[in-house]
Amino acid sequence: MTGHVCCVASVAPGDREEIPRNQRLSAELPVATEAGASMPSERWRQIEQIFADALDQPVAARSAFLDRACNNDSALRNEIDELLCAHATPGVLDSAAATPRVAKPIASLAPGTDLGHWRIDKLIGRGGMGEVYAAHRADAGFEQRAALKLLRYEAAGQLDRFHAERQILARLEHPGIARLLDGGTTADGRPYTVMEYVEGCSLTVHCNEDHLSLRQRLALFGQVCDAVAFAHRNLVVHRDLKPDNILVDASGAVKLLDFGIAKLIDAATLPRDDDHTVAPFTPDYAAPEQISGEAVTTATDVYALGVLLFELLTGERPLRTRGLPSNQAMSLLLDRTAPAPSKLASGNRDSPLPARLLRGDLDAIVAKCLRKEPSHRYETVNGLKLDIERHLRNEPVLAREGARLYVVSRLLRRYRWAVAAVLVVVVALGVGLAGTLWQAHRAESAAARATATKDFLLGLFRANDPRFAADKPKSEITAKELLDIGSERIESEFEGQPDLQIELLGMTADIYDNLAEDDRYQSLQNRRVELAQQRYGPNDPIVLDALISEAEATVYRQDYPRAGQLLDEVDTRLNASGQNDSLLRARWWLVRWELLHSRGADQSALGDASDHAIALYGRLAPTSNDFGYVLGLKADAYTRVDDPEAAKRYFDNAIAVLEMAKDRSDIDLLTLLKNSAENLENLGDFTAAEAAYVRAEDLARRTSGEGSPKYWLARAYHARLLHRHGERERADVLFKQMMEVIPATWSSTNEDAWARGEYADRLAVDGRTDEAIPILQATLRSYQERGHGGSLAVWRLDLGDAYDRAGRSSDARTMLKQALDEVLASNNATLKRKLRFRERWARFLLDHAKPDDPDFSEAADILDDLARTSAEHPSSELVLVHSGQARVALARGDRGAAKRLNDSALTMLENLEELHDVRLEPQLWLVQSRIELAQGDNSSAASWAHKALTASRRYDAPSSPAIVEAEQAVISAGSVHPR
Repeated sequence: MTGHVCCVASVAPGDREEIPRNQRLSAELPVATEAGASMPSERWRQIEQIFADALDQPVAARSAFLDRACNNDSALRNEIDELLCAHATPGVLDSAAATPRVAKPIASLAPGTDLGHWRIDKLIGRGGMGEVYAAHRADAGFEQRAALKLLRYEAAGQLDRFHAERQILARLEHPGIARLLDGGTTADGRPYTVMEYVEGCSLTVHCNEDHLSLRQRLALFGQVCDAVAFAHRNLVVHRDLKPDNILVDASGAVKLLDFGIAKLIDAATLPRDDDHTVAPFTPDYAAPEQISGEAVTTATDVYALGVLLFELLTGERPLRTRGLPSNQAMSLLLDRTAPAPSKLASGNRDSPLPARLLRGDLDAIVAKCLRKEPSHRYETVNGLKLDIERHLRNEPVLAREGARLYVVSRLLRRYRWAVAAVLVVVVALGVGLAGTLWQAHRAESAAARATATKDFLLGLFRANDPRFAADKPKSEITAKELLDIGSERIESEFEGQPDLQIELLGMTADIYDNLAEDDRYQSLQNRRVELAQQRYGPNDPIVLDALISEAEATVYRQDYPRAGQLLDEVDTRLNASGQNDSLLRARWWLVRWELLHSRGADQSALGDASDHAIALYGRLAPTSNDFGYVLGLKADAYTRVDDPEAAKRYFDNAIAVLEMAKDRSDIDLLTLLKNSAENLENLGDFTAAEAAYVRAEDLARRTSGEGSPKYWLARAYHARLLHRHGERERADVLFKQMMEVIPATWSSTNEDAWARGEYADRLAVDGRTDEAIPILQATLRSYQERGHGGSLAVWRLDLGDAYDRAGRSSDARTMLKQALDEVLASNNATLKRKLRFRERWARFLLDHAKPDDPDFSEAADILDDLARTSAEHPSSELVLVHSGQARVALARGDRGAAKRLNDSALTMLENLEELHDVRLEPQLWLVQSRIELAQGDNSSAASWAHKALTASRRYDAPSSPAIVEAEQAVISAGSVHPR
């Protein structure tokens, strides 16, 4: 790689002046000819057509092309030459917009100027919105280079956009996106942003100068897709993806830069952004909707990625609009289709890659990205990346769906040696003719079955059955009534055709399953399995698949012994029939994981089951719903061992697979989204977590309805997140809506009890224990009656906490001790789970003991042990441990140690990455107030107490004991009345 140096904050298109939407179509870029304004429309259309065709030609071939196209018309040739010359000249939108003169000249910061922790080295760029400086860390002994972007004096009107860019960068922590390091305000009130300094060169320069192969280029493009997909998952559209904004560093890693004109999809977060302007952009990479001023979505970035991929493959851009008037630029994008990359490469001797490598898959992938209609492009950037990966694996790509010969050819190419060997055997044995006749017979049988199936389905809707009342209008006959009658006709009408009966019974059973008609589903499924066993034998895939489905349903009904028996039976049959290397075995491992998980098995057994399933699905069905599902199980396993970063990688992969799976189950997707959101909470990403919960709720509502446990749980977790974040009113609304739709009686599972229990736990935290305790008692009873031991400790802990808050200390002691004993006796409890339960028990003992009591000594010993064993894993529980140690030290008269320990707790809380309940802060502030009071600093004690009181009044119900405690602290500190 050559030594190009680029900076993440180099002058960006986002720093240019914006063009108001109502002026967009009339604002012209430089035009090559003045005569064009009065030129007859027919002549101009001729010029426009030849000019556009010339752009599709390699530069070296254009002269010969124009000789033919212009046919000795010198005036026409001159017009085209001038347009091509203007096209190669930078246009208005490719450079900083002109800035009107202002009274005060622009004053750049002098080298050596300090801004916060940063010292200015030199000015490296200036645009319409900002000045960009090379800077370095000014702290002694700390070396770090950075790029500092400062709002210009005359760009005060761009303050909202400057803050929006900083807000966007703050939420994008990804290895492929340049990081936000710092920010602040200068002495004269101008905001600045400090960003990672990236040394490298643009993506296209890197590929061309290092002569990278196709696979190397696609690998780098995959890194770009990962970064853009991450931005989209965080509700950010870049809007200006181009090679200059994508650098490759010395290690070969891609860095995405310049979010100056990026836009938050949830634009409500920008209160004054009413979007009456269209952000500037680079025309050659702009999607049609950007040119026309229509809504910009994630599909806009997909289009730009298509342009980028085209350029990586051919060295050229698909449609060049620079140098054209805006109306002609829009016409070019809307009326003309970009050439296929292979076509452009075939006529260009300087193309970086031969046309044969681009023809087919890559042509189709680029064409799908560059569709004019956003809805016809890839739905997600992950979908684009997955198609690239399919191409590299010689698998069919989705961009070419429908081309049967293509699919067959890809399979032949992927398994060419195996196919070749089979062909040799076939030729040697001379059975080609017999094989052909056999295939023809099978095709004829399949066609006959397809015709019979179609006739059967059409017959369902003729509604001429005598069981319908003669006076009943057809419009009042329900689909289920028709299905009931049709399913009864299968046995009589298709007697003697077992293959067809088996097929129709399976199809009809699936419809009943989707309608949640469990009894009818089971009846038809049983008959189907009976026929299949008679026809094909006990180890046929239909029979074994039905047994696995029955085992899965039995797990859901919590009849674990019966589920285990069914899986053991299938295991024996799979071994006996040699089907261990099959999707049936993969699904067996999946259901076995579900059974082990429900029984509370240890992580080793769960990991073994999920690893086997992942290996088989990844090899046999990498784009299936089940593969996405088992990836989600692996992600869940990492959350249980407190590794949220690893979990996030698996969650992202799982969601990407499910989003593209043809057999996608929205139920599985919403479960993944909910679990991913919980993991994002552990990573401290509130915005992304809430977005995932909202999407899960929406999917649950649309697929299962508000009467479904899937919806209750998604709503409960979303509301819990809001409550922990301090948004009590919003959370209360969601919880109340959830409580209204949960049936009063629900006997299938424990989900209703869990959802109600989450609400009750938050009520208790609010101080509304009289409402919370009955719900928590009912939840605990539900889990005791159903024998789901893995969750009993959780509800005992929450109920014990509610008892304690209500002043029922004896009941609280019993419940909290039972919860602690159960967790400590469990082989499956994580270190973090044990930390949570032990800290809560120690806090209870501290609250109800004096320094010379045995309970006090036990609490102190527990806290000391937790501080030693958990020191390397900061968490909200560890914050409480340090604060508890401070209380112990204060009670024993060691005020200095108490101050150090609580300061440590406050510092840890301030730097904590995971999301935590905001009510934790006032807890620590009250301890700090007591420490300051003990040291004789009443003023400081009062300040901490008032701070805690203000927070508690904002976060808690008026009757909360936390408010009463804070008011007492204010009085103790010497204030006459709590403010």
